[in-house]
Amino acid sequence: KNIKLFGRGEEKRDHIHVNDVGHAINSLIQRKYVGTVNIVSGNVASFFDIAKKIKNLYKIKISFVKRNGPMPHNGYRAFNNGLLKKILPKTRKITNLMEWIEKKEKYKKL
Repeated sequence: KNIKLFGRGEEKRDHIHVNDVGHAINSLIQRKYVGTVNIVSGNVASFFDIAKKIKNLYKIKISFVKRNGPMPHNGYRAFNNGLLKKILPKTRKITNLMEWIEKKEKYKKL
């Protein structure tokens, strides 16, 4: 489907692949971890940059919706993933969503 972005999609967030979220939660449960952990990649990207990558993969359109209120968090929301890196196995790399989309683009061209 086509993508609708609020404002110009300039807000930056830490987008993580859903498989990594599931893996992180599973690891935390297995370790019987109690506490708060940021399940994030440690990298931020704008909604517009992600939408552009997806547009290139799937030939969809991007449209913009007027923002009704102020931009949340001044458009930037990053979190520290240091604790998550300590808890997860060293062999498990967390893939941010932009990296995942870039890999998908590469394989689509083959």
